[in-house]
Amino acid sequence: MDGARFYQMSIRNCGDMEFISNGSSTIELLEIAVSNCSLTNSSLLIESISTDLAGLDLTSNHLIALPSLENFQNLRGIDLKNNFIEEITVNIFNNMAGLSRLDFSNNRIRNIEPDSFVGLRLAELNLDNNRLTSLETLTLDNQTASFLYPLNESLTLLVISNNFLHDLSPLKHMTNLDEVKVCCNQIKTLDGNIFEKAHKLKSVDLSYNQIESIDSMTFNGTIINNFNLAGNRLSSLETKESVSSNKSLFENQTSSFLYPISSTISSLSFSNCTNLIEINWFIIIKLQTLFYLDLSEVRMTEKSWLYRKTDVNSEDSSINWNYPPGPRIILYGIRLTDNDYCLTKSIVDILNKTILIVDIEHPCNCFIYSYDTEHRPICVYNQSVVDELILICHSPSGHHYLLLAPRRKPLASRQ
Repeated sequence: MDGARFYQMSIRNCGDMEFISNGSSTIELLEIAVSNCSLTNSSLLIESISTDLAGLDLTSNHLIALPSLENFQNLRGIDLKNNFIEEITVNIFNNMAGLSRLDFSNNRIRNIEPDSFVGLRLAELNLDNNRLTSLETLTLDNQTASFLYPLNESLTLLVISNNFLHDLSPLKHMTNLDEVKVCCNQIKTLDGNIFEKAHKLKSVDLSYNQIESIDSMTFNGTIINNFNLAGNRLSSLETKESVSSNKSLFENQTSSFLYPISSTISSLSFSNCTNLIEINWFIIIKLQTLFYLDLSEVRMTEKSWLYRKTDVNSEDSSINWNYPPGPRIILYGIRLTDNDYCLTKSIVDILNKTILIVDIEHPCNCFIYSYDTEHRPICVYNQSVVDELILICHSPSGHHYLLLAPRRKPLASRQ
């Protein structure tokens, strides 16, 4: 095949495969894919391809290491997911300025040398499901440096989910990030300067970490519209700050990490945050563009329906959501009771401008009857149940501390 020219070559699902050296012959093509072929060594394959190659796909093989690719200056994308690669060293991608996408997901990477990506202008880097414990490495002079530093100005998408990371501080130098995925690591706190230069950041997935606290300025300057904090250990949406005052040198004031993104956030998830025992709806209504709020599997308590000003000197916030339809509040896996209905007295105007999404088999009670739901529980279609709820929920004597129901049509009468 010496001198053969192809646009694309694809070899897939061929079982055990080995390449045999054929002297100096090369194959000229733009893209090659050798996937699911149990390939253990790619050196001979790389040597047989012309340097005009623009796309390389070696997914789902048995590769442990890679030869240098620095001669392939036209490469735009490299896909190496689902292999056994353990380390990324210097000189593999030297000065490949045209390379924009690199996928190392589902490997066994424990170490990435600090200069591994020098000379690259990567836009997308996927390191999902590896064995990284840190984004930094010790250099020869015993200093710490991050392998991400050459990408500070170019990277728009970073995926580092499903590793063993404790610290995200190297991200504070990134200026072009649009989306970051850090799901399923071991992050416990988020400091105030992590995203201080990420002014283009729109989507953040920090779900299923161990986050207990978030600084009120962590997301300052970003434009996040999609934010996933599911499965973390937050107990409240509020943070305590020490500020100077006329009365004393310092006094505690409550703020929230959500305030800096109040004008941009549209989708927010706290699902499976089982430690989230306190929800201050004063903060929620500050989120002007909110469309989805997922509270599924959250353990509802008496503090789940609070309305408390975070600044005692501030006026009550007006509710600026467009209604209908208003934000959709997802409450799957939660059993709301008459007691919850009573506890919502202070936020009845807020809930009346939302659409609640509950389990279809949710039992009927005054809470379910009185608020609009997108998926109505089955029992609400039973007229005898509705008649009973009308008597109970509208009568102060029907329950010793039930509130008068808000003025909304019964669910069963909605078309």
